[in-house]
Amino acid sequence: MVDEFGCIYDSVLHLDVKPNPVVDLGNDTVLCKSSITDLITFDATSPVAGATYLWSSGNTAPTNITNMTSDIWVKVSKNYGSVTCSSSDTVHLDAYDMAVVDLGNDTCVTDNNYVLYAGNRGHNPPFIYLWNDGSTGDSLVVNQSGLYSVTVAIDPSSPCIVEDEIQLSMFEDQFLGEDQEFCSFEEIMVNIPGDGETHTYSWLLDGVAPIPDNGSYFAQQHMAVGEHILTLKIDNGCSDKVLLVAEDCQLTFPNIITPNGDGYNEAFIIDGLDNFPNSILKIYNRWGKKVFESTNYTNDWDGENVTDGVYFYNLITTAGNEEKEYKGTLTILR
Repeated sequence: MVDEFGCIYDSVLHLDVKPNPVVDLGNDTVLCKSSITDLITFDATSPVAGATYLWSSGNTAPTNITNMTSDIWVKVSKNYGSVTCSSSDTVHLDAYDMAVVDLGNDTCVTDNNYVLYAGNRGHNPPFIYLWNDGSTGDSLVVNQSGLYSVTVAIDPSSPCIVEDEIQLSMFEDQFLGEDQEFCSFEEIMVNIPGDGETHTYSWLLDGVAPIPDNGSYFAQQHMAVGEHILTLKIDNGCSDKVLLVAEDCQLTFPNIITPNGDGYNEAFIIDGLDNFPNSILKIYNRWGKKVFESTNYTNDWDGENVTDGVYFYNLITTAGNEEKEYKGTLTILR
């Protein structure tokens, strides 16, 4: 140091630098409202031995446990005798609404444009949606069977995320088809369309389960004449009913035909024969000579090339694996 007269002086000053306590409470924290009862621990423990602590709550321990949503601060001090060094930090706790998502139970639908809703309309703040197909709306239109899921959050970095999923099985309305009429002796079979999934099926015929009753189709032969209700219930929630009408398909044979060209009673027409395709008909004269034969008779024999008189017919029908034979007489009169 130089004074006003040009004299030079020197001196030695000793500085003792004490370390400040180090404190870091971390980043601001977001809580979900459903978890604000959970306790959160903040640790301000300083590497400087002998430090003292003062939290915004009045706590004086190195750690502080809280579930309050507010600014949390701590002041860490170290007394060195002649000087006290201090550091402080503040962290903000905030709570957000939790989304409420319920896509419902796994189910069956017959609407080809079924809408899944993720809900949360009117909540504040707005929610962010992400479906498993990449869609980001609060609803999703689906038109095929499958597993659908959605995650909902406040923002992409929010821990307040909820998820839900649903398995949908889609079938056409009335997937058992239209009501059916058939001959009681015929085998009736009802199939259902598949949806690519494995299911358990429960069939009921007039309220009673046939055996077996858990296949993907129903089959029965020799059903009682009359109307029957066939019901199918699937483990995915689908169900449908169909009316089965078993008719008494008896054959009625004429005993006389008059093939004279007047348009009436011209041929050997067997009522009900259309229910028995590929029926075999043989006609014999009174001496046992065969005068006509068809392996798929279609009610078209008019007695051509035979004279008037009495003839004998033999008809064999097939229904399923059963054959039945009918015999009788026919008179031709012109």
